[in-house]
Amino acid sequence: MSYKQFKRVLDVVGASILLVSLFPLMSLVALLIVLEDGMPFIFSQTRVGYKGNRFVAYKFRSMVRDADKLLVQVDDLSGKYLKTDKRITKIGSFIRRTSIDELPQLINVLRGEMSLVGPRPFAEYDAVNYPEDRLDKVLPGITGSWQVKGRRWVLDKSAIAKIDREYSEGYNFLWDLYIIFRTILYIVTLGNR
Repeated sequence: MSYKQFKRVLDVVGASILLVSLFPLMSLVALLIVLEDGMPFIFSQTRVGYKGNRFVAYKFRSMVRDADKLLVQVDDLSGKYLKTDKRITKIGSFIRRTSIDELPQLINVLRGEMSLVGPRPFAEYDAVNYPEDRLDKVLPGITGSWQVKGRRWVLDKSAIAKIDREYSEGYNFLWDLYIIFRTILYIVTLGNR
């Protein structure tokens, strides 16, 4: 069995265990989102995935409803991750900082659209900045190399693309294990690095 095949087994087993064990936390987060800003508590968006295939990715909603309509009111997004974006709710700020907003993507993992670890699947409008050949050999992931090296507000697009390519060319079990460990460390410390 190749590591690519074994990785899929790990993804299914890992995502199943995480969904069951984190169900109480995910239910609480969903409730807090609804209490603060109403329904829906899930945000879905088309993303670019393996070999350029498009799929719908799920996240906990961290912004106010109809946030895309408020985009013009934000002075300067320019493709950057803004920590001061006023569209982000109070609970949204916390779940983004701790990456809890990504947990619904475990469903994408079970559906075979994503992996636990891999290059990030970007939205269609942003995909031109992140070449799709990053995903020619591996599924996109919930977490990945550049997330543990520096978040989006630290690394520029060319650095992210380079890191993603390096991963897709040489990923292995130890590399994935290291990324998962660093991701857990990041979450446990509440995103304070």
